[in-house]
Amino acid sequence: MKKLLLFFITVPALFWTCSTEVDLLADYKEVPVIYCLLDQTQPKQYVRIQKAFLGPDNALTMAQEMDSIFYATQLNVIIEEWNNNVLTNSWQLQTDTIPARDPGLFYSGAYIIYSLNTTTGMLNPNRTYKLRVRFASDPNKEAYSTTVLVKTFNFAPVTANANSVQIVKVNSNSRVSISWNPSATASFYQTALRFYYREHDVNGNTTLKSTPEWVFGSLEQNAGAVNALSMTYDPDAFYRFLVQSIPDDPNVVWRDGDSISYTVYAAGEDLYTYMRVNSPSSSLVQERPTYSNILTTDPETPTAIGVFGSRSKIVKRNIQITQLTEDTLSRGYISCGLKFRDRNQAVLGCQ
Repeated sequence: MKKLLLFFITVPALFWTCSTEVDLLADYKEVPVIYCLLDQTQPKQYVRIQKAFLGPDNALTMAQEMDSIFYATQLNVIIEEWNNNVLTNSWQLQTDTIPARDPGLFYSGAYIIYSLNTTTGMLNPNRTYKLRVRFASDPNKEAYSTTVLVKTFNFAPVTANANSVQIVKVNSNSRVSISWNPSATASFYQTALRFYYREHDVNGNTTLKSTPEWVFGSLEQNAGAVNALSMTYDPDAFYRFLVQSIPDDPNVVWRDGDSISYTVYAAGEDLYTYMRVNSPSSSLVQERPTYSNILTTDPETPTAIGVFGSRSKIVKRNIQITQLTEDTLSRGYISCGLKFRDRNQAVLGCQ
């Protein structure tokens, strides 16, 4: 009995003498999150820089604080141009902002970004570009990455010279095609169109409008390809897109189809790799590797997160629709409820 009593006295004493405090947080460490896609077709380049955060407070509360995810004015952001390991140009980016978002889990005020105005021809597709981010809090710390631009590409003659397009489903194999000559440094393409139309209302006003952009295809292609590439779309899919995109408005008396514009987007290898790694998984294994091409000079900081890459685009505008396409818009079984006029300026609707 004495031995049993001694056991029950000793066991609680062991727990009372041990600390139950567990520190789940390591020392605070900033991890830069950097995104920049250079596009020489645009008048302005942007770099978005945030930071991953970990702290002792509630994560949802910290996420609402601006300084939890932004560096404010503590950064020096530079883009350099290199030619065969020779520095040929350097630009310091300016602090800029983008508008506030709707309130949510994260800080929703104006976002701090960094921008560089680029005139036509300022960025050279034959050069290599380096992004450098320096931190005022630590002069020895720098995040950096390099990329090449998507080189110039253009529409193939069959599309470049097209003045009109016929979007009609003649049989089950009917497709509308566009083609382009590839870029020497692009690895991925997306094709899109936008439809322009005129809308006449009960007050006698006629307004030129357009649908949102419809991305109808994508294509992976090894950089360096020389043969023309092409993409097609189904006419019925086009008309279903119109039904989804053009609202039913009782004030509209009639609509007229006007024209089509085609856009081909090209992504460089770094951007395409990032897109592939982060695309939805179709397998049972949902875990995937983290892709980032942003490096840092601080050996104690994990490799920064993000991507520095390039993209470009070409646009073919003002492609008129044929009279048969006008008739299909007006009378076709998919779009007949949209009040489009046919070639004779009649709105027959769904018969």
